[in-house]
Amino acid sequence: MYLITSLSFVSDVSFKVEEKTLITNSPYLITNDTSYDKAQNIISLVSNLIMPNQTKIIPSRIPPIEYKPGDCIKIKKYIHPLDFPGVDVQELNLKIPIHDQRVLKAILPTNYQIVFFSSAAIREFTRLYHFKNALVTYMGVFCKDCQVKFPNDHVGVDTSSITVSNRVIENLIIGKTTFIPWGHFLTDSPISSLLYLPEEIVNKSQYYFYKESFFYGDNLKAFGWGHLQRASLYRDATLVKNLYMAVPNDFVNGQTYFFRLLRERLMKLYKCEDIKPTQGTISNKGLYKPRHISNMDKLIERIRETYPNITWTYHSDDQISNTAVAIKILSATKYFVTPCGSAAFKILYMHENTGICIVGMAITDWANLGICQAMGIWCTYSYNPTLPWLDRSTGIIDIEMNLRFLSYLIYAVDNQKWPTVTKDKVEFLFEQDMHRKILDIDPSSSLQIPCNIDKYYDNLIHHKSQPKRCESIKSIYFDRNVPMR
Repeated sequence: MYLITSLSFVSDVSFKVEEKTLITNSPYLITNDTSYDKAQNIISLVSNLIMPNQTKIIPSRIPPIEYKPGDCIKIKKYIHPLDFPGVDVQELNLKIPIHDQRVLKAILPTNYQIVFFSSAAIREFTRLYHFKNALVTYMGVFCKDCQVKFPNDHVGVDTSSITVSNRVIENLIIGKTTFIPWGHFLTDSPISSLLYLPEEIVNKSQYYFYKESFFYGDNLKAFGWGHLQRASLYRDATLVKNLYMAVPNDFVNGQTYFFRLLRERLMKLYKCEDIKPTQGTISNKGLYKPRHISNMDKLIERIRETYPNITWTYHSDDQISNTAVAIKILSATKYFVTPCGSAAFKILYMHENTGICIVGMAITDWANLGICQAMGIWCTYSYNPTLPWLDRSTGIIDIEMNLRFLSYLIYAVDNQKWPTVTKDKVEFLFEQDMHRKILDIDPSSSLQIPCNIDKYYDNLIHHKSQPKRCESIKSIYFDRNVPMR
């Protein structure tokens, strides 16, 4: 038996979707080096879902550059988007209203192949850019002799010349993501601008995705944006009078507050706000896909034997991939059992304070866990070495061990706190207090798992120079990335 410490202090244990929690004290600073009228103009470019005291305004100090068709632009360097001539920026510091520990995980062998910024479980820090007179191609955003580089871009530029065409787009929203799978589409999201900008701007704008998968268009329709017009971009530059982009500092699964707002939007859109979750739902990956559980039938049998008073239904992963179908099933779900990966992001369709029992793989899916924490979903994560991340293995899991993790999950959902004793060695996702201290001082800091957080905090309070991104192990994906600001 193992003793664990419960840190739960939830005051509202209902399953009804809660109203948005907005920051009402100590307004996030607004720069005072511009006129009041100018500041008001920038505030008007942000959706009413975001309160002014959740933002910092950075108005442009350099006027936009004028171009004419036929201009030849020689690219010599890259610039940070904050340095773009004629860009207004709204920094969104969006605090997650969940303070207790929602994730209980098995103690797994150390592995950090899956990138997650633990800071994103505390707050979302996104910059909403309004570029004026931007030169845009299917390769990127340019100005004068520069290419704009974002946090998830590598250092280096395309040094070839770009010709300005005679095409002009008045309003364009570009979505940019680090990876294209469904979970990334939702949380380092190319569609976040559609909620962060006012509807009047969204409805008069065309849109374009840098990186895209086959399901993007279907999801836009399912999420209520099927009416938007898609832009076409080419090798030569289109002049975009007003270009809008929402870019998170935590550039992998970092838009956690957006994910919460998207859940609220979909619950309203599909009229699921008042559905009371009561049932159990079990799902599995497809037969030939990684993390498919081969003995799922036995797990289902044991779950039904152990919890006969709960109505359990099984749906394959494909059966709950359609938004209209999935939200009807999962909004009524109190306990969700599924393998890790993109399937776990279907908590998008679940009410806050319900739970997911993730049948974990041979490594920790940090992104799954951090998103559950931010969404206010109780989550357990077991260790199953027979479920590799990308390859296929036997897929045979330890039924009784996973059943125990389900018992911890059911207890947590029913009592809105964790049991104090478990039969397995477990730990919470991460310690939150130091994260909050750092992010209260500098909300733009990106704290990547793993991170020497004590050293980072010490440098921060003593004003020592350090990178904005705290990481103890260099990521194989992002070792050449543009420095953060």
